[in-house]
Amino acid sequence: MKNVQLRKLIFTALCIAIGLLLVQLVKLIPVPYPGAILLLMHIPVILCGYLCGWRYGALSGLMLSFLGFVFTGMQVLFPTGLSMMFELATYGGLTAIIYHYTNGKIYLSLVGAMLG
Repeated sequence: MKNVQLRKLIFTALCIAIGLLLVQLVKLIPVPYPGAILLLMHIPVILCGYLCGWRYGALSGLMLSFLGFVFTGMQVLFPTGLSMMFELATYGGLTAIIYHYTNGKIYLSLVGAMLG
């Protein structure tokens, strides 16, 4: 049982690191405000929700936005960063919950999380 929890925790940390890296890579695109267009922070959070469950998905959503502010200063913590923290936590949690209740239908859970 301990091994499964450790794997989920490590994968959550990996998703957070990938999310921080994707934000930095998007800054290289020569378009004004490319992060607002592409929204690449959402992808690792949603994947973490699918693979690790709602608790870890919500945790990665909360931590990714906060750590993005701490390490890179990419957005102001209040009000933009705070709303982004709750948005990403909702994405991570809802995708996992809807994925569980729809017996593994990825697209349905993704649309449900977007609507939520």
